[in-house]
Amino acid sequence: MGKHYGDTIIADVLEQKVRGNTNREIGEKHGLTARQIEQLVNGHNRKSRLGYQAPKPKGRPKTQGMTEEQKKDLKIKKLEMEVDLRSFLQAAGRM
Repeated sequence: MGKHYGDTIIADVLEQKVRGNTNREIGEKHGLTARQIEQLVNGHNRKSRLGYQAPKPKGRPKTQGMTEEQKKDLKIKKLEMEVDLRSFLQAAGRM
C-alpha cells in the first residue's frame, strides 16, 4: 500500500469503522490486510491530532533556477575565459 493510496480510501475506511466493521472486513473489501488498515487509521488519527505537516524533505536541497542576470553574468565569465585562453595560446605560439 503506497502512502497516496490511503488518502483515496480513508473516508470509506473511517465510515466503516464507525459502523463497527473490523479491520479484517474492511481490508477484504479494499484488498488490504488488517494490519494495513490499522496503520492507515492510526496514521490518519496521528495526522489529525498533530495538525498534519508534510515531513521535512531529506537529502540535498533542490537547486534554484538562475535569474536572467545570473545567466548573463555566467555567459560573460565564459566569454572572458575564452578570450584569456586564446590570448594565452597566441602568446605561446600554439594558435
